[in-house]
Amino acid sequence: MKKTLLLSALLAGSLITNAQQRMVLYEEFSGENCAPCAATNPGLWTLLTTGTNPSRVMLIKYQVPIPTAGPIYYQNTVDPGARRTYYGVSSAPNARMDGLVSPGAGNGHPGYLTQAFVDAATAINAPFNISVTNSVSGTNLTSTVNVSAVAGYTGTTVKLRAALVETLIYDNPPGTNGETDFHHVVRKMYPSADGQAIPNTWTTGQTGTYTVTGTIPSYVDRTHELFVVVWIQDDGDKKIAQTAKSSNVPLPLLDGAIVGATPGSGTLYCTAGTQTRKVTLKNTGTNTMTSADMYYRTGTGAYQASTPPTWTGSLAPGATAEVTVGSATLTEGTVIFTDSVGSINAQAEVNPANSAYSSSLTTFISGGALPMETGFESGMAPGYVIFNNQNKVVAVSRGQGGNDWFAGNTSVALGPDNSTWACAAPNFNSDPGYTSVVSFPYAAMPAGAKAVDFYYAHALRGAVGDKLDLVYSTDCGQSWTSLWSKEGSELATAPAISGIYIPKPTEWKFASVSVDALSGNALVGFRTTSNGGNYIFVDKVQLRTGAVNGIEELVNGGNVSLYPNPATVQVTVEMNMAKSAKVSFRIVNMLGQQVGQQHNETLGMGQSKTVIATSDLAPGVYFMNIATEKGNLQQKFVKQ
Repeated sequence: MKKTLLLSALLAGSLITNAQQRMVLYEEFSGENCAPCAATNPGLWTLLTTGTNPSRVMLIKYQVPIPTAGPIYYQNTVDPGARRTYYGVSSAPNARMDGLVSPGAGNGHPGYLTQAFVDAATAINAPFNISVTNSVSGTNLTSTVNVSAVAGYTGTTVKLRAALVETLIYDNPPGTNGETDFHHVVRKMYPSADGQAIPNTWTTGQTGTYTVTGTIPSYVDRTHELFVVVWIQDDGDKKIAQTAKSSNVPLPLLDGAIVGATPGSGTLYCTAGTQTRKVTLKNTGTNTMTSADMYYRTGTGAYQASTPPTWTGSLAPGATAEVTVGSATLTEGTVIFTDSVGSINAQAEVNPANSAYSSSLTTFISGGALPMETGFESGMAPGYVIFNNQNKVVAVSRGQGGNDWFAGNTSVALGPDNSTWACAAPNFNSDPGYTSVVSFPYAAMPAGAKAVDFYYAHALRGAVGDKLDLVYSTDCGQSWTSLWSKEGSELATAPAISGIYIPKPTEWKFASVSVDALSGNALVGFRTTSNGGNYIFVDKVQLRTGAVNGIEELVNGGNVSLYPNPATVQVTVEMNMAKSAKVSFRIVNMLGQQVGQQHNETLGMGQSKTVIATSDLAPGVYFMNIATEKGNLQQKFVKQ
């Protein structure tokens, strides 16, 4: 109750004698790489679209570079930056309601906004009535704003501000936080974020008409939800007196969009050849389309005209047609194909934002030789492939906000060799049953003994666990067969926790799995099946020739702890022995050359600690090779 009364007092501003329904402006600062934003925004959108709230509250969003910049922010850096500076915003998500921190001083987090605060803010009478209408000529936008005072109003530095607002809906997250829906994003402010000055003092019945002009940016798609929001704000105390929105900006008379392509993005080929490129052309204008100039390009090469260069026919508004645009020779690696539509009915394109359509195709011409190995240092190694739930190849790394495998790092050691990098599957983000595969590069599998060695780590989230399989495909990723599988408590390497699991270097288990049955070219990888639980990590993965590593028969879990790391005069190698065995310790440098003397011991069953001198080593990076009759282990360390 006290908070509501305080908010009402703060928002009251000037003395108002006549009632006028207020439209509250809710300005949110969010980011496409901001994980807390992704967690907050769905609830905020639900609140502000409930009941009569859409007619009482206007949400607009500034995409900001917090914690890092994303692609939407890069399209319009100036206006969000100016509004951040204006309000002194340094975190996201953050918000201002009618120019004030809300709900309550010092707490602008949108997650704390409630219906009670909305009701209190909208109950305050507004001193103005505002209407805004738009007209468009080509790419030029003109907004006419009519203001009438329904009560006396006095400010100090009063501005009329206008913003072009667009709703962006993506098939795949543009940033790393997993968000695909971005409602009411500020795409451009006219004439700038500073607005235009209007009278500081208004008397009841006073009116004013203002014209706002500007160019619709080329990155704005006029077929989306697109409108203009205007508001009156006093820069003296930053309070907003009233807000209004226009109807949607009119659709172009002539406009064409490419809304799909065959083959689709994420298609994988495992042979050389030529592929024919077809696209789906849609009439997104309001007049009938009778011709469209079509273009395509491979990678960053020059655009080429399609064959024939111009599609002709008759497409009613909203109708589609399949158009063959050309063909391309498949080459090793990943390439981006971009298809584009140019002039419509022999008239220049006025809405280029929806004209181009890009898709990524990956091709393996021949399998690579074994061994293949990576510790995911600095990201995903070249040639490694990630498949999503539809068996489509996706971006190499999307971060913890997505659903698929990614290579990531932390500021502290987490890997089995004390590295800060590992490969992870964020199952807590995914619906139960969602699968993702991270694969070694396409491999030529020789006859004879072959194995995959890897470390894995996982903890249940409460009672919920997930599944990890080692899988292979001989049909270019269209189907996968499991060779090894663990799930739930059997997969867990650490105690269950209620939050997000990040492993310690001691919480990994080692596995070695035979792939002797495979021959010819194949993909071998790790498939996670989500149950909505927690991260699954894999690290130090190797696909090699030779027999299965039976180190687990001697060393429990295949786990080794090496400390201190970095080392100075000595390191201690700690292992939990399943039974007594002869063990040799050998230090090698980055070139694989042995340095110093080999250290041999017979270790008894149970916990063992072996001290190895390092004082004679030059500063640098080294590996401790640990050899037994059942297999070998390796740990990286740094000598200071």
